[in-house]
Amino acid sequence: MESHSLTERERIPLAVKIAYGGAEGASSLAFTVIAIFFLIFLTDVAGIAPSIAGGILFAANIWDAITDPAMGIISDRTRSRYGRRRPYLLGVAVPFGVVFWLLFSVPPLEGSALVLY
Repeated sequence: MESHSLTERERIPLAVKIAYGGAEGASSLAFTVIAIFFLIFLTDVAGIAPSIAGGILFAANIWDAITDPAMGIISDRTRSRYGRRRPYLLGVAVPFGVVFWLLFSVPPLEGSALVLY
């Protein structure tokens, strides 16, 4: 039987593990804030009916279920001098920040216009 243990030379350095963990922590923090506070924000701050707010979050999850595998396929097929995923991560950094800010902003809209926003 073949042993699958890593040799000392193949082990991942602690600094690399910490760097990956730090980057994942930042990503997880953003999504955790959305998961915990966004529904409350929609109902209590934006004044959207709970059933509609739940529908908005449901639609977002369905959208993720479609786009996440599609983006995975696209990034797997990407060939660039920066790697497969780095161009997308760098390209989305600033737009992600702007969209995250807009997500918790209430524009001076009412009714259907607010729900569409």
